Amino acid sequence: MNIAPDQVKKHFDEAPYPDIPFAESGNKDLNDLYRWSLITPFYRKYQKLVDPAGMRVLDVGCGSGVVAQRLVEANPGIILTGIDLSPKSVEVAQSRFAHHGYTGHEFIAMSAEELPKLNQTFDYINCHETLYLLPNPLMGLQAMKAVLKPGGIIRANLHCYYQRMEYLRTQTFFQFLGVMEDCSLQTSIELVKSFVDCLQDYTRLKNTWNASRKDDEFITANFILQGDKGFTIPQTFALLEAAGLDYISMVNWQFWKLSNLFVDPKNIPEEFSLIFEAAADAELLYMYELINPVNRLIDFWCGHNTTPTEYIPPAFLTMADWSQRTIHVHPVIKDLRFAPKLDFRETLVKSIETSTLLPLNKIFTATSAGEISLPIDHCLCLYLLWERSLTFTELVELWAKLKPLNPLTLVPNTPEQTAQALITIVSFLEDRSLVLVTN
Repeated sequence: MNIAPDQVKKHFDEAPYPDIPFAESGNKDLNDLYRWSLITPFYRKYQKLVDPAGMRVLDVGCGSGVVAQRLVEANPGIILTGIDLSPKSVEVAQSRFAHHGYTGHEFIAMSAEELPKLNQTFDYINCHETLYLLPNPLMGLQAMKAVLKPGGIIRANLHCYYQRMEYLRTQTFFQFLGVMEDCSLQTSIELVKSFVDCLQDYTRLKNTWNASRKDDEFITANFILQGDKGFTIPQTFALLEAAGLDYISMVNWQFWKLSNLFVDPKNIPEEFSLIFEAAADAELLYMYELINPVNRLIDFWCGHNTTPTEYIPPAFLTMADWSQRTIHVHPVIKDLRFAPKLDFRETLVKSIETSTLLPLNKIFTATSAGEISLPIDHCLCLYLLWERSLTFTELVELWAKLKPLNPLTLVPNTPEQTAQALITIVSFLEDRSLVLVTN
């Protein structure tokens, strides 16, 4: 059921989202900093380490300014413009930035489709929790593309239809009943609560309700969200193609790995293994979505289809490629501004000194699906890179001094064996965004 833009505007004028007090907003820890840092998307596009300072950033659907604040905090020196269809939301965002003393940024009440009227171009466009609410997501993406610099990157996301279907069906039901058409948001919330109380416990809607939070913000953002739509992976890729944009990567690619869904990927029937090996990114993501639709958002980075992606996964690098690479610790995990009590380096040192595993999933959950611990050798590798970046050749030379012998045979490792051992370690660390491997 299509929702008119004025209904969406009314919805967010009454409830600017997210409803987080000024004093409590912003980044809290390494995970927040990582999620909003521009370093990772530009690395995944160009395999380079960039400094975001000076970049022009556009936040489409800025809402109450919480994400805009996190972007500014995670990327010191950026120049941010926020736009939102809701004037009330823009007012809240402006007040939030004034409260925190952020200057040099602007917020404008306008629709995403009107972006070309800004007469500006941007290095990075963030469209978080907004694209699926637009009456025509394709027009929204095309408008963003029109103001994206040639080498720029867009982050956008869509609701996953298969994960979201219970809420989408519920929204359709309440829209069919006309909830919110002629009453305030608060009245709508109370009507929904009263109606659900009347339902039998065995109904799917009641089950969904019982498994959900009951606060007003959650009800508004899930049971009666105006304009919400669900998408599949094929629909998402079709949308990008129609907009003339190239897919770069899932933002949380570690949580979309098909191999993670199997007890032992080596035991998959050969007929299926051959299909997986030959599958394109879109096909692998679609298979994951069909088997395990747990990701609420199809959260992706994309860019102009005229600008090729230069990133090569470590698994595809030859030994000659590795000899030309430089390894860096991801700057985010060295940042103590919002987590002064969590010094990653001290944690590394403690693990090395006590010969204990480092519980990564308890420190840096943004890139760790499930329980993951860093072995001592991985901690040692990170420690060697902490003070300064090293070429792969330099790292191999240091590693040969640390690990000169094969622990099983006590025979000296060959240079090739040392290099291969490091490739395995660095590839693991790179996949969790702990290190970056640049050209």
